[in-house]
Amino acid sequence: MDAFAAAVLIVFGFLAAAVVVINVTSWQSRRLRGILEAWADRNGFELLDADRRYDSRGPFTWDLSGQGYVYRVKVRSKEGVRTGWLRCGGPFPAILSDRVEVRWDEPPTASKTTTTRPADAMADPWLDR
Repeated sequence: MDAFAAAVLIVFGFLAAAVVVINVTSWQSRRLRGILEAWADRNGFELLDADRRYDSRGPFTWDLSGQGYVYRVKVRSKEGVRTGWLRCGGPFPAILSDRVEVRWDEPPTASKTTTTRPADAMADPWLDR
């Protein structure tokens, strides 16, 4: 095999690897969004915001029992609006588990009496200390 053929094989190998990584990442994103929406539907919540956290994992930072993917969530229910931390998945491989664990910041507040500015809607009590 000459140098040109080897270079072509290497380039196609990198392109194939990139396609695989993009497809897996896209599937993972759709799967996690589906888990979040199914959890919200099961519990009678309207999912207002869900922000995936990579570095700041709130109350799940030092809890290695479940690993998984952590989200900062804001939901609306009959009782009002709530914010909290949600962990999707279980032990490795976490993406294959439908397990969801949530830790709320505070009890629900009635949406009729609560007025929050949009900038404070996803305030993070763990980072804002």
